[in-house]
Amino acid sequence: NNANIKGEEIGGIIAHIGEGYLQSVLIEDCENNGKISGNGSGSEDSNLAGIANLYDDCSIEEIRITKCKNNGELTATAGTVAGILLTSSGSEENIIDSCENNGAIFVTGDLSAIAGIVCATDDNMIVSNCINNGAIEAKEIKEIDSVAGILIGHVAEISNCMNNGAIQVEEIEKDEEVMFADRIYVSGIVAGGSEEKINECTNNGTITVKNSFGAVAGILAASNAQNISISKCNNYKDIIYESRVIESQYTVYKEEFIGGCVASYSEGIDIVMNECNNYGKLDIKTKNDAFIGGVASIDSYYSMSMILEECNNEGEIEVDSFKNSIVCGIAYGDNYNHYEQKNQCSIVNCNNIKDINVTLHSADITESKIYGIGMYGKNSTNTGNLKNDIGENILVTDFGSNAEIHICGIGANGEKCTNTGNITAKIRTCLWNRRRCSRLCKYRKCYCRKWNYILESKINKRELLQVVPFYLSCS
Repeated sequence: NNANIKGEEIGGIIAHIGEGYLQSVLIEDCENNGKISGNGSGSEDSNLAGIANLYDDCSIEEIRITKCKNNGELTATAGTVAGILLTSSGSEENIIDSCENNGAIFVTGDLSAIAGIVCATDDNMIVSNCINNGAIEAKEIKEIDSVAGILIGHVAEISNCMNNGAIQVEEIEKDEEVMFADRIYVSGIVAGGSEEKINECTNNGTITVKNSFGAVAGILAASNAQNISISKCNNYKDIIYESRVIESQYTVYKEEFIGGCVASYSEGIDIVMNECNNYGKLDIKTKNDAFIGGVASIDSYYSMSMILEECNNEGEIEVDSFKNSIVCGIAYGDNYNHYEQKNQCSIVNCNNIKDINVTLHSADITESKIYGIGMYGKNSTNTGNLKNDIGENILVTDFGSNAEIHICGIGANGEKCTNTGNITAKIRTCLWNRRRCSRLCKYRKCYCRKWNYILESKINKRELLQVVPFYLSCS
């Protein structure tokens, strides 16, 4: 197809089959070069796909799309947009292989989802050898659920896929005093999902999210993740995130998650990551409680299991924090209900080699933690320098006496881990795991037996309190 198309239900090759039943849909070696524009607005959605729009009431048993390419630009002001396939047919088997999107996607207004390759409500999506080269730009957004370079939906398996397109999301200013705030999920590869296998996928597109609130990552941003296996995936580009203030009476509904490879909040999760790496800088400005990991940031309301093996962070982490935060060189992992039986988190044979800088911009902050490795490290190392700073209009003495300001070369727990990075802090902190020695005072000697290390520091308004080069290990 070389023609430009405008309407509400559009596909570059096929669209809107209607009601009924089809045993299979096979699309192979097709190409769209025409510009596709949606004219939906308000309550009228525009559902657009560069190749196939199967977003209708037709029941399809099998969908198979191979060797297809979209080169046309897609624009919309409402609805759902995908570079290759848009489907809600309830198919039992969906195979998307060797497809490519080169068309830029521009959207404004109220959007459900945007993906470079596939948006699907179907289960059992198998996506392989696909590339998105098209930039995704979502500006002046009123509402949006998910944005991904490759796929949005429930994935059975995604492998050998690559996103090269930059992703930009910017929501309009809004006053939100809500009981439950809706998170946005943005990722270079996959957003959403339940049971997933993600293998050998790469994000080469810079991700920028502004005036928003949600979970952002290079590989997977998950809202309903349960059983996930991720191996040999890499994020090479920067993640730039700036949030808006969320007012809610429920703390858990105003938390943000940013990870170099994975960011997830769900009711229950089991995730295993092997040989996954982040090389992009995390440049974060948080206005709500935030959890940040160089490789992963994962939380669960109920039980969770998180295992990272041979994963590395080689991207700097820069955080401007206006609320509470936990920042980890490798991974943050925890669950909201700590009394649940299943809460196994481990970071094994992982390394953080880049610096972490966190600046606190509010004296109302009651918790700020910087961990070189993460929550539960084993046989892992941190060589990055850690720095805790305060904003220009804040004095050290402005913080409450019960404020927990921690900075640690290793993490909350460690076994056979090593830190060789320098630590610089303007607030009295404790370098030992779980020891709460961060009550503010004018002079304190802190003896942390497990580390066999003595730290002395003074608090005197803006003076640099600690610049500590040292070697730290735990047995």
